Amino acid sequence: MISLLIHADFAAAQKIRIASSPNPVGSGARALGMGGAFIATADDATAASWNPGGLVQLKQPEVSAAGNCFSRTED
Repeated sequence: MISLLIHADFAAAQKIRIASSPNPVGSGARALGMGGAFIATADDATAASWNPGGLVQLKQPEVSAAGNCFSRTED
């Protein structure tokens, strides 16, 4: 158990920086255009990333795709 705690400390000391800041929540042009106010009206396929409760408002099946390009830099 003590060995596990010691090794966990060394693992936490390693830092990886991401050159572009990732968006942890949200996608979709409409939602981003509303400046984050889309959380209250999430009613399209991107609702899963803003407010999953909005998925019940879908009248028909929808598909949404989003992509990001991350560049990792390590020291």
